[in-house]
Amino acid sequence: MLDSVAGGLYFYNARYYDPALGRFISADTIVPQPGNPQSLNRYSYADNNALRFTDPTGMFSEDEIEAYLRAQYGDQWQSYWDAWHSDQVFWQMLELADYDDVLFAPTTSLTSGTFVHVGNTFGFSGQHELYEYQGYGPYRLTNVQGTTDKLNAQTSVTAHPVDPSSPRYQTWEQPLYRYDAQGPHYSGYNRKVTFGFSGAYAKLDAGSGLPWVGTYAAPRLLNLLSAKLGTSAICGPPCMLGIALGSAFGFANGAVVLQYDMQVNLADKRTFIGADNTCYPPPSDESFDLWK
Repeated sequence: MLDSVAGGLYFYNARYYDPALGRFISADTIVPQPGNPQSLNRYSYADNNALRFTDPTGMFSEDEIEAYLRAQYGDQWQSYWDAWHSDQVFWQMLELADYDDVLFAPTTSLTSGTFVHVGNTFGFSGQHELYEYQGYGPYRLTNVQGTTDKLNAQTSVTAHPVDPSSPRYQTWEQPLYRYDAQGPHYSGYNRKVTFGFSGAYAKLDAGSGLPWVGTYAAPRLLNLLSAKLGTSAICGPPCMLGIALGSAFGFANGAVVLQYDMQVNLADKRTFIGADNTCYPPPSDESFDLWK
């Protein structure tokens, strides 16, 4: 994004880039891989190899995720990579994470954990292993002080009756794996997260008198203007009715707030692979261990 205040420099969310020099003029906020000499140049981009790598967030790179998996799981690292990469919600969280970030999952079975420096890559510190969080989003990711949210998944959200941007329209579906000494094994189930209606209340604050303005005062104001201007072309009776109804709807929509709570179920992908969500049968007892 061009920043005119900064004299034609481009701001890429974490650093300023000078197109005349063809270089970043701000240092990277971290040294992502201290053991990699290319990472020691904090003014470079993607290890000085933009043809091979990208750095959309400026946080953990795919090379660092691979280094973590190799350090943790040795020859089995590829099976973990494939499992984690198949879970878009979990993978997005990893790519947004940074050193000292704190990870939360919306379940009391998983306490928070922190991404830390370990050798030339990152590690994960907490009561649970990082793989235990896979499949159990959506996640919350904050800095260590808890003052900044990179991801802020809420178990309860509010919205007006008509609000296309509301999280209630969002659905998370994550593949669930069972992990053992041989690595991850797909269980055949996905964890589906939606928001279900749980209540409503009126928002009668400073704007609570606005419906009267929209349904009564606004149409009469337009009629007054029409009379003063000596024409009825400004807005005839059908138009006035439309304004009144539209205003009433808009103000009513703003005066009502609905609450939606997170709802979780298991979707059996083995039977209904690629089917609509409404087709999923209830989970069987064999999936009991997948609940967290």
